Amino acid sequence: MGKIIGVANIKGGVGKTSLTNALAHELSNMGKKVLVIDADPQASQTYLFGIDQDEILEEKYEKHSILNIYQNKECVPFEYNQNLHVIFSSRILQESTESRIKPGLELVLNRWLIKNKVRENYDFTLIDPPSNRGVLMISTILASDYVLIPQRLTLLDETGTVELFLEMSTQAELRGKEIKILGLVPVFFDKRSKLYREKLIKLKDEIKSFVEGDEFLSIEKEEVFFSPIRQLSVWVKAQEEQIPLREYILNKDRSYMSVLEEVKKVTIEILETAK
Repeated sequence: MGKIIGVANIKGGVGKTSLTNALAHELSNMGKKVLVIDADPQASQTYLFGIDQDEILEEKYEKHSILNIYQNKECVPFEYNQNLHVIFSSRILQESTESRIKPGLELVLNRWLIKNKVRENYDFTLIDPPSNRGVLMISTILASDYVLIPQRLTLLDETGTVELFLEMSTQAELRGKEIKILGLVPVFFDKRSKLYREKLIKLKDEIKSFVEGDEFLSIEKEEVFFSPIRQLSVWVKAQEEQIPLREYILNKDRSYMSVLEEVKKVTIEILETAK
């Protein structure tokens, strides 16, 4: 049975979309069947798959838009390659969801996943929601088997993580449902910095304490954090050219091969944890 993972953080700018994209390509390269769902109206994930906002409104891409899910229309994943499929976002998704809240709207995505037997058809489904506490974020949390959290180690980012934990706890208690946190991925991490290492230890202890005191939350990664991802310019370079990180490094700049090794290491840890 496939796993559905929501990659979430209430704080923006933590590399959520880039990490999701890199993990999706790495999983598919390992032979896993992967579906990526862009649930963010900014459609940055869609852009990373080489599709611009205006193209989503064209007839040839219209059936691949997440907007169809929330409008109770047929939605067909786009075949990026044999192992990797995508559901694109749309800039009018915000208007269709956040500005017109309807009872039960936060459960629409979960119902679509069940109806279309996504767990049976894909080994992994990665959902990329917006960085806020709106219905699309809540919808992602409730539809996921696990929540994966990219984490920067600054005070503002730590505050955002606390807000996310509180939101997950609230939603879990409202529905009497346990929410499983897969773990956190330190991003833009400088392993040489003593301050960063100290923050990592402090935050790990705080997260463990919070989860242990909440009957509706659990964390699957025993050590809380997965292996870190460093802050390197290659991520931005690949984004600017709308080229997957893996493809950019292998075909344009192999001096960053160590970055692929970092992504691969995190991917393997996810495979070992999400069972």
